[in-house]
Amino acid sequence: MLSPLILIPSADLLDNHPYLSSQAKELSQAYAEKKVVTDNQLKPIGSALWSALGDGVELQQAKHQAGQSILPIVIESDIPAILQLPWEMLWHPEYGFLALHKEFTLSRSSPAIKVHMPDIETGPLRILLFSSLPDDLDETDQLQIEEEQAGVLEALGPWLQSGHVVIEMPDDGRFSLFEELLHSFRPHLVWLSGHGVFSKDLLNHNHKGYFLFEDEESGNGSLVDENTLAGAFSGTAVQGVILSACQSGKAISSDLNNGLMYALAQKGIPHVIGMRESIFDRAGVQFAKTFFSGLLQKREIAQALQQARQAITMPMRDDEHAKRYRYADLSFGQWCLPMLLSREHNRSIIDWHFMPQPMGAVNRRNRSVKQLSLPERFIGRRRELRKIQQNFRNNQEKVLLLIGAGGMGKTAFAGKLLDTLKSDGYEVFYISIHPNHDWRKTISSRIPFSLDDKRRPVYDNEISDIHDIVDRAECLFVLLLEQFDGKVALLYDNIESVQDPLTCAITDRDLQRLIDLSLSMQEDGLHVLLTSRWALPEWKEPVHPLGKPVYRDFLAVAQQQKLPKSFLRESKRLRKAYDVLNGNYRALEFFSAALQNMDAGEEEVFLQQLQKAEAEIQVDMALEKVWRHRTAEEQELLRRMTAFEVPVALEGVQKIAMLDPQQPVEAMETLLSVSLIERYYNPKWKTDEFLVSSLVRSWLEKQGVAKPEQELLQQAATYHEWLLEYERNTLDQAITTHTALMSAGMDEKAHRITLDWIVGPMNMAGMYQTLLQTWLLPACNSADQQTLAEALGQTGKQYHHVGEYDTALEYLKRSLAICEEIGDKKGEGATLNNISQIYDARGEYDTALEYLKRSLAIRQEIGDKQGEGVTLNNISQIYHARGEYDSALEYLKRSLAIRQEIGDKQGEGTTLNNLSGIYHARGEYDSALEYLKRSLAIRQEIGDKQGEGATLNNISLIYRVRGEYDSALEYLKRSLAIQQEIGDKQGEGTTLNNISLIYHARGDYETALEYLKRSLAIRQEIGDSSGLCATLFNMGHIYYQNKDLSNAVLSWVKVYRIASNINLAQALQALAALAPRHGLPEGLEGWEMLAKQMDEQQKQS
Repeated sequence: MLSPLILIPSADLLDNHPYLSSQAKELSQAYAEKKVVTDNQLKPIGSALWSALGDGVELQQAKHQAGQSILPIVIESDIPAILQLPWEMLWHPEYGFLALHKEFTLSRSSPAIKVHMPDIETGPLRILLFSSLPDDLDETDQLQIEEEQAGVLEALGPWLQSGHVVIEMPDDGRFSLFEELLHSFRPHLVWLSGHGVFSKDLLNHNHKGYFLFEDEESGNGSLVDENTLAGAFSGTAVQGVILSACQSGKAISSDLNNGLMYALAQKGIPHVIGMRESIFDRAGVQFAKTFFSGLLQKREIAQALQQARQAITMPMRDDEHAKRYRYADLSFGQWCLPMLLSREHNRSIIDWHFMPQPMGAVNRRNRSVKQLSLPERFIGRRRELRKIQQNFRNNQEKVLLLIGAGGMGKTAFAGKLLDTLKSDGYEVFYISIHPNHDWRKTISSRIPFSLDDKRRPVYDNEISDIHDIVDRAECLFVLLLEQFDGKVALLYDNIESVQDPLTCAITDRDLQRLIDLSLSMQEDGLHVLLTSRWALPEWKEPVHPLGKPVYRDFLAVAQQQKLPKSFLRESKRLRKAYDVLNGNYRALEFFSAALQNMDAGEEEVFLQQLQKAEAEIQVDMALEKVWRHRTAEEQELLRRMTAFEVPVALEGVQKIAMLDPQQPVEAMETLLSVSLIERYYNPKWKTDEFLVSSLVRSWLEKQGVAKPEQELLQQAATYHEWLLEYERNTLDQAITTHTALMSAGMDEKAHRITLDWIVGPMNMAGMYQTLLQTWLLPACNSADQQTLAEALGQTGKQYHHVGEYDTALEYLKRSLAICEEIGDKKGEGATLNNISQIYDARGEYDTALEYLKRSLAIRQEIGDKQGEGVTLNNISQIYHARGEYDSALEYLKRSLAIRQEIGDKQGEGTTLNNLSGIYHARGEYDSALEYLKRSLAIRQEIGDKQGEGATLNNISLIYRVRGEYDSALEYLKRSLAIQQEIGDKQGEGTTLNNISLIYHARGDYETALEYLKRSLAIRQEIGDSSGLCATLFNMGHIYYQNKDLSNAVLSWVKVYRIASNINLAQALQALAALAPRHGLPEGLEGWEMLAKQMDEQQKQS
């Protein structure tokens, strides 16, 4: 057996070559920022890694000894920081990238991992392909799960048929199912596909990897940490895990136990493949297909990985857009992302010495399948599959009726369920009830053709005297169940073709008898699946309505249609199409056809074709026919239900019912049965909810059906108010209630909802522009003086947040005048406090303190404890800015005591953050960091985005002063991302300034100056005087370092002028200390002299 070439980097490699870490981090940042990474960028890093290893004589010798064999190269180290370097980029002067070369393999090993490994079992090779795609992922996070599954099945096809491989591939991403399958299916190889996250918690030294599974109840994302994930593998026989997830290979350099990949390796899994960074969907699909193809040729896992890397060197080569813009031949740095950590490089996944049991041959006699038209590849509906697929497959439910409007994909969904049964060895027969198909012929000739040579004569003999089609079917089904060992499934498709529009009963008596017969044979193993637009009366078996799909599913199908590329890039139009067409797949086909050869870029064309597709699907759904056969009571209930714009529970429907609250129940069941209303299960509130779909709603309007009158709209709005007050105290419900109140003409109540329920959470989340543009400006037209004063005050606060101080002051002063006029002392105290913050931001501390003292007096007078805590905190910041730390600390402690006493978590987070600033200024960094930890925990817990951004920024200052620049920069970038997301201009200016200090400390003056200029622009824009001082002061130092003395002095003089005007103690003290170093008199006299000289020069010029 060929021995591997084990390359052991020296323990002092990073001490001797410190640039390797910085290069790796810069590359990681490029991936994170979604920059184009090319092989030309990878080559210098790979070359540097090779040089750091030594002279390369070992490779030449090992290559010579390997002869024709593939030489395994193993990077081995017990030093985490070394093992985490991007060794897959290793570049040799003769062979190029070693991880791509066909004559090598490249993997990693850590001798420190010594836990027991499971025994190698004999085949067949059991593969678990487990994917997670939560419902709440947005379109940018969508994964091509179906493409990946198809690629794997294509690669494994012959091996599945021959019995060498068995695969389990659920369409359900819940962690509980994953755990169950690890022990019931006992896979040898696990492919885990989805989203991975690596979280660094430097404060608490707690770094973890997470995988995003689907939540047990809601189907939304649910993070499972590395320890829980690794624990699921206890007692299994898994030999290899492939983590096809973003960042799955990440681990903090100080501890290899962290990160999904290393946690699994520590659990005793011999081979673990992870991704260093986020990998393209397209690359992931190509990687999967090639990896499995190589593995099933009985190659070592490292060889299969080498082949898979080679397959993704040009992941965009088949993309037309990439070809057009000439980047189809780029690697995008994808091939080097998969990394393999192996205990033994040549350890097999299974013992291949076994006798495979081939799968049963496909029954080519089954001609019923020709009647069924299915999409080439089923996409989406994971929410529904999660709910019913396992029960149907595990015989817990052998009968299922799928109902839903035309075009919702019922037949395709049924086909997906039956494909799962087919993979379990079931023989599936399709019976189409469509008018173009004769179901009797299917029963009498097509299905009997599937009988084998032994049973066909028996069948012919038994039916020779039987003329009844159902009696013949009974004989047929018995023989089929016998032939296929009880594994037979039937699909009755398009039953609405024979249903009475009024009663929904099946009008074909023989078909009804046939279905009854099928149901009676459940105990014999028969599975029965039915599809219809309408429910069946007196049906006692499970029913599953297929309603509006989640947007992600609609988008995935849209991407498969021949829609113009320009349209697919218009997210707003895609969302509009989804809403107007109610997510209907067939309507999407109509829309796609209508847009062919037309300029979809024109809004008028887009709207015309959308309306055309809407009309076509409404005809296809036979709405006119269904509506005509409804009773007057049913029609009236449907009309009344259009008063609700969102799904509501039964009690909501009863609120707007005609007379008797119980009256709508029966009528609603009828409307549900013919898909005029849709039923949704709300997992959060654990109740069914009902809604008239957008397609039905618009059709009713076109028919001239009266819209809900104002009294009805008010009843609906009042119900939403009640829900908000007593059951659903959430922002979503507040927004729903506001919309309903405005629609009902109850504007004043809507404004109170804005102020009492919406402003607080949105303000905390940093949604300042949204509040201004959508919510507060309408409230500023309120006829109620108290509401108007509050709305004006809140509007002023939002303008303060976005740095528009003049506008903010205007609104706040208008609010103050109204509060004083109507005697609203609480509002007056709050507004005085808020006005003070404008002057504080401008550096006018005396004026700010004056307003704060007036505010404090009022708040103490009326016993407003929460307000008192706010004002005490803000007073402290004035003393802090002046350098009076003892006074600042006294006010902060008083503020903290009040806020903790009354349970004001947001205020407590703010005060803890500000307390840290005092200890930081005194140089007590450990105490400062402790307060910041407490502040950050609270702000993250309650969703205070602005506060979180500020605290992250302040944490960075501690790491910077300690010289831990990488950690400081990481916190600053997290802070900057939040501030840019929420529009916190003042915070953004501060963070950009602080980022510049990191680059300054590293000697990268050019980058430092770039960040300072960005900070300066923002601070000038918003009039942040104290911030301007900090940025200009730092710019002066950069100019001085660059030997540009004139600009340096000019910057410092500007600081002197601003700081003198606002009495900014910190800036003035810094200038006084700077003066002697530049030949100026001690103190501030020299700066005053320079300022006057510049004034004189300006006058003369």
